[in-house]
Amino acid sequence: AQRAPGEAGEALPVARRPPWRQGETAQAVQRREEEAFAEWLAATDKRLEEALKLEAGDAAENEAEAKLPASSLQPAPCLYEHNLEVFRQVWRSVEFADVCVILVDVRFPPLHLNERLVEMAIESGCVPVVALTKCDLVPARELEGWSERIKTQLPVLGG
Repeated sequence: AQRAPGEAGEALPVARRPPWRQGETAQAVQRREEEAFAEWLAATDKRLEEALKLEAGDAAENEAEAKLPASSLQPAPCLYEHNLEVFRQVWRSVEFADVCVILVDVRFPPLHLNERLVEMAIESGCVPVVALTKCDLVPARELEGWSERIKTQLPVLGG
């Protein structure tokens, strides 16, 4: 599952759709979604920034060992979606689906498999299924290892 640097064992949160009320106007729903998403984005950005500061501090301490200046260590590309429209599509898709297939690049599953997304699917009454992709790019033993690790870390997925 996806982890924030420096936050061992804790997955990045997934933006959640705020509850809506019967009779609420589309504009009111959209406004609350925008507000909730902005709060989630600010909190997630802050959490990642703090984790990266910790990581940069560790890198500076180990600079001599790594033989790389700490300034050469750049943050990874964005680890989470910043577009509300993408989340709106995910929310509605999961709400109406019976099965939620989560595609995970087998070259590094922890980056692509977020256990909070699995939880969101289950809470919506969806059956989550993880499909490993690009399996032809890794040795069979590595594929089996990732498959077993995912089953162990997320037993709710079954086997």
